Amino acid sequence: MNTPVRPLIPPVTTGRTYHLNMTSRSGFPSAADDWLVPSTAARVLAVGQGSASMAARLHAAGHRVTLIEDQLDELVAIRNRYPALELVAASAEGLPFQPCSFEAVVIAQGMHLLAPGLALAEFARVLTSGGCLSLAYITRDDSVPWVRRLAAVLQTYDPELMTSGQVESVDALAANPYFPEVAERSFRMWVPITRQGMLTMVSSAPRLAGLDPSEARPLLDAVGAIYDSSAKPPEPLTLPYAVQCWRAEVDHSEFTSELDLAADGLQILL
Repeated sequence: MNTPVRPLIPPVTTGRTYHLNMTSRSGFPSAADDWLVPSTAARVLAVGQGSASMAARLHAAGHRVTLIEDQLDELVAIRNRYPALELVAASAEGLPFQPCSFEAVVIAQGMHLLAPGLALAEFARVLTSGGCLSLAYITRDDSVPWVRRLAAVLQTYDPELMTSGQVESVDALAANPYFPEVAERSFRMWVPITRQGMLTMVSSAPRLAGLDPSEARPLLDAVGAIYDSSAKPPEPLTLPYAVQCWRAEVDHSEFTSELDLAADGLQILL
């Protein structure tokens, strides 16, 4: 089974873990979106800037989507890129919504950035009965031989690069009483890349970017040789990834008190 990994490039750093920036890639499998939010015209809460492209796709598919982000500069960037989205400045650990406001909460590439105990309780509170929390991470598909050869070359310079690692946030979801049953699916995604694109992404990896030129040249030569022996010109090589998805239905019976729905509430939109 594929597990969330430290993909090579483009790196988005959170400590020592590198995650593929899902917002920057085209070709995301529509079947993954449909599985993550199976309801028709659902009210969806998308969490964080990493979920922006998914939020835009779900909005285009007819869902009523609200995206939250607690960094104002990120909200402005999202507004500029996706003007049709409804945005709210808020933290996942303290949601400004009434109970049972959404049929689905979705998080792409971002659950590991949250405090799981607080955030999961808030997600459970704002979900309707039968609503679901859905997580998505892009993971490396290392079943392809040239990908394994590339990983072997890179790990001589950075042993942690392109290595498998469990995402603790997924473990936290599986252990949370508000979400007792977690379903999992994986979908294939291919990302085209040119020879120069591969060399650039290798050069931009945090530890590799600091290599002395005498060390960097043999590395780039080895990476170029892998590309040349694997690509079929004029077609670019394609990086294989899996979109690893988890979906869990909320269980409100675990709440110690009733979820009281107020007659009205305050919501600040950007």
